[in-house]
Amino acid sequence: MNRTAKIILGGLIWVIALGTLLPGLNRSLAPNALWSRDLIRFWSDSRHTVKVVFPESHWLQVGEPVYEATLSPSYPIGRIVSINGQRYDFRQPVQANTAEIEIYSHAYPLKPDDRLTIQATPSSLAWVIQTMLPPEMQQRLTKLILQAYTQHQGEISRELSPIVNDILEKSTSVIRDDLRRAIQARSDRFQTIADRYRDTFVDKELIPLVQAELWPLIRERMTPLVEQVGLRLWEEASLFRLTWRYLYDVSPLPQRDLTRKEFQRFLSDQAMPIVVEYTPQFNEIQQQLIREISANPRVQALVSNGAQKLASDSDVQQLVWEIAQETLIQNPRLRAVWQEVWTSPEATEALATASRRLEPTIAAIGETLFGNPNTAITPEFSRVLRNRVLLKDSRWLLVHRSATASGKNVSSGTANSLSEPFVVQRGTADSPNPFHIPARPRN
Repeated sequence: MNRTAKIILGGLIWVIALGTLLPGLNRSLAPNALWSRDLIRFWSDSRHTVKVVFPESHWLQVGEPVYEATLSPSYPIGRIVSINGQRYDFRQPVQANTAEIEIYSHAYPLKPDDRLTIQATPSSLAWVIQTMLPPEMQQRLTKLILQAYTQHQGEISRELSPIVNDILEKSTSVIRDDLRRAIQARSDRFQTIADRYRDTFVDKELIPLVQAELWPLIRERMTPLVEQVGLRLWEEASLFRLTWRYLYDVSPLPQRDLTRKEFQRFLSDQAMPIVVEYTPQFNEIQQQLIREISANPRVQALVSNGAQKLASDSDVQQLVWEIAQETLIQNPRLRAVWQEVWTSPEATEALATASRRLEPTIAAIGETLFGNPNTAITPEFSRVLRNRVLLKDSRWLLVHRSATASGKNVSSGTANSLSEPFVVQRGTADSPNPFHIPARPRN
């Protein structure tokens, strides 16, 4: 028997065996054993094609899959076989408005009231972040971090506090000096802005407000105390001593400057103690004035208006941005300070100690995000890898079955009777994603 005859004979034996075993096998399995039904349909039915149209142009690629929204876990039920009536190279996406999809024989045919949508994986970094950090993942990571913080917070704080204090002290000194120089270097521009606001804001709004409302309030609160202090000073002043010394100064006698010396003695020995005695009352009135002025509606409106003008002034914004750039963002002296402190032996030892304590938590965070390379990777990481590295799962069609669609009332000939192409609408972000399948553990 030659090789060809052996192949034909083997094929006949397999056909006879399958024809004998499959009906009985299907009857012996439970009704919900879908794989047996699909296997029989795969052998007994033929594949069929459906034409689809897109209201707006889309990039499509031959071979892109078709999924069914209600199947979980989901496997393709078809694929795109032609675009714009042509069978392009499956590696090249084509912009098109029409296509033809092939529904596999193991899937139920499409009905006229089924819906199709086109789905696409976003190309933005935001999609990667949302995929890797869904709400449940964020909760798990937060729990891990809080546990580590609670367990090691005291130890890590003791290790890093000297380093942080050192860098803050040195950074503050650098920023203070450079900020002063940056402001002085732009004094002319600050003066120009001040002059403009003096004409439009200070003279026209601030000074009239002070004269109309604030100064009368200040006089009302301060006058009684000022009068009381003045009376005490008058009582303590010795007019006789001051008058006698003044006359001596203007006389032709040789000694001079007795009036100034007597007045200085009066200030230091008698006036200053009186002022110090009344200082608490002055402070109390000052605080009361601040509270009343701050609560004044016209003052509040004026301050708010002035702040808004400053915040919206393009010249002020440009000045603030330049100073921030020079003193904080692109300050080489500040970068040198940070590098010096963080690369010191003390900082290196402190970071190493903190790292040793946090190493189990870091490993747990890594396994939570990415999985274990020896067992299984996470579904989120798997999905990102497939899309960004393997360039898969970029686009797919999704079949939304009608409420009456089921395997019992749909015949294999339904799809062939469709007279109109399916209109494929753009899918929504909350549509089922067939690629979010849990990763299987490795052996």
